[in-house]
Amino acid sequence: MCGIAGYAGIDDPELIGRMCAALVHRGPDSGGSAAFPEAGFYIGMRRLAVIDLKTGDQPMFAAEGQVGLVHNGEIYNYREVRDELLALGHDFVTTSDTEVVLKAYLAWGEKAWSRLHGMFAIAVADLRDGMPVLKVVRDRVGIKPLYYAVDADRFLFASETKALMAWDGFDRTVDLAAVTDYLALRYVPGPRSMFRGVRKLPPGHELVFTGGQAHLRRYWSPPGPGVQLADRDPADAVADFGEAMRASVRRHMISDVPVGAFLSGGVDSNTIVALMAELSGEPVRTFSIGFAGHPDDDLRRAAATARMIGARHTEIECGIEDFLSLPDLCWSLDEPLGDAIVVPMSVLAREARKEVTVVLSGEGADELLGGYLFHRKIVDLWRWRDRLPRPVWSLASALIERLPVTLLDRAFDYPGKLGSSGRSKIADLVRQIGSGNLAELYRASISLFDAKDILQAAGSALPMPAPLAAPPDNGTVLQRLLGLQYAHWLPDDILMKSDKITMAHSLECRVPFMDDLVIQAAARCADDVKLRGGKNKWALRRFAETLLGPETAAEPKRAFYAPLDQFMRDRRFRDMLRGMLDPERLKRRGLVDHRYVARLQGAGEDDGFLSEKRLFAIFMLELWFEKFAPDASWA
Repeated sequence: MCGIAGYAGIDDPELIGRMCAALVHRGPDSGGSAAFPEAGFYIGMRRLAVIDLKTGDQPMFAAEGQVGLVHNGEIYNYREVRDELLALGHDFVTTSDTEVVLKAYLAWGEKAWSRLHGMFAIAVADLRDGMPVLKVVRDRVGIKPLYYAVDADRFLFASETKALMAWDGFDRTVDLAAVTDYLALRYVPGPRSMFRGVRKLPPGHELVFTGGQAHLRRYWSPPGPGVQLADRDPADAVADFGEAMRASVRRHMISDVPVGAFLSGGVDSNTIVALMAELSGEPVRTFSIGFAGHPDDDLRRAAATARMIGARHTEIECGIEDFLSLPDLCWSLDEPLGDAIVVPMSVLAREARKEVTVVLSGEGADELLGGYLFHRKIVDLWRWRDRLPRPVWSLASALIERLPVTLLDRAFDYPGKLGSSGRSKIADLVRQIGSGNLAELYRASISLFDAKDILQAAGSALPMPAPLAAPPDNGTVLQRLLGLQYAHWLPDDILMKSDKITMAHSLECRVPFMDDLVIQAAARCADDVKLRGGKNKWALRRFAETLLGPETAAEPKRAFYAPLDQFMRDRRFRDMLRGMLDPERLKRRGLVDHRYVARLQGAGEDDGFLSEKRLFAIFMLELWFEKFAPDASWA
């Protein structure tokens, strides 16, 4: 695991050093850079040594120095690719996966990327053939981040935007459309970033910079609806998925440094640690987190799983002092994230790093197999969409607005109270069922602020949210929902959080559910193998039964959330919140109306968790401005 950076067309040989210095937390073990002055290219990296500790330093070179490469991440099938290359006559002087990537590029050019299974961001400077090119590549699903900026005939790239900011000419103009997207979703969906001139390289893409021009090319797409095996015996689907999971965990455990796992007690992480115990000759090191003064069933469940597999288990406590460190965490995140779970995630990573260098984690299972509550609710309601006329949906929405909130709390399994804001949100969702726009229904399901809320919060200062691109019509409702999550939620929220938070503590986080073997196996699963008998992730649960027994595998999905209401009662946290959301500060910024913030601050318990989440999201936005763009202009 590393951080990479580079540029072209900028006459500043010292810049590469400043960019890499901004990424030291991603690679504290070593660093390196290379200049290609005849082409004006510079590439560099910081390394966290995980495989081939002694000879895996970068950049690596070939073709008498005409090709140089830096690589962030891990290639899990590098041994198989290495064997292919040996058969073609290539020699190797290290055992690292980076040399395999370099030799694969020499052998197959741009076709090499589709052969690599893993998490990676790669940069290649290639001066052969008389036309120098600088290429950057991102893995299939976006596990590793990569940002870039094209300014006239200049090009910069880096694993984090703070490295791009090392350039004296960096444009800090903020993209107001990104601010709107953030308020709606609590993250910034790609390819936008918070800065107008910076983009995220989309997952499964290569960007080629040559002759002062940048060209984007897709090299991989998620499996389409046609790969689903709808008529397959469910037992065969479970066996197929289980074999893929076992193979994925086996190769995710390859490391020359200590490996552990995050354990929440849910079926996703339970399955991973059970497979690790099966495949390892020694106790698995597992790490779980709870909240000080808060009854936590997750810790109990995680401890039970740890005992069952004989793990070396560590329980960690997250308290108010950790929430008071949010300004430092905001710098690590690199872009605003309006979800309070970033705090316990950071504490978990910090404490795990004291014992291990690599952790396996369960991100991605919900997005593959329909694990969220809204997946099941939308699929169930969509069946009635064509049977009931649109006025019926409007009537149902109006009735929901009159229901007691306590009744809705029983119907929607969420740790916090829905409150009046949550009730209005559910009413809006029901109203939208009748519209038939699945993309907008999906957005409404995951959004924090809808268009009406943004208008109340910002007036005309922010543009309204742009419509989401509609998913293809040739799949089932569940397939189309999961396709939307592939495009938006997964790379820019779930995986981005995981990478930025763990890398802030020099900890490599691996996600076995995002292995191509597992992605393809999940795509082959029919909908009724994903959602079956009122259970989500049914195929995974049935496989987990073979490892842990039916009781542990049947544990219901629980949202991992931070008890914001508890911490907001602490005077120190309230003072920090009030200071950052001071009316005069908000007036100077000119984006969010201070009167709207005051209403959120004054909302009582009747308004439920949505007001707390909205307040926290605005707080994190203002914190980001203070850290990254205190005097920024808008566009």
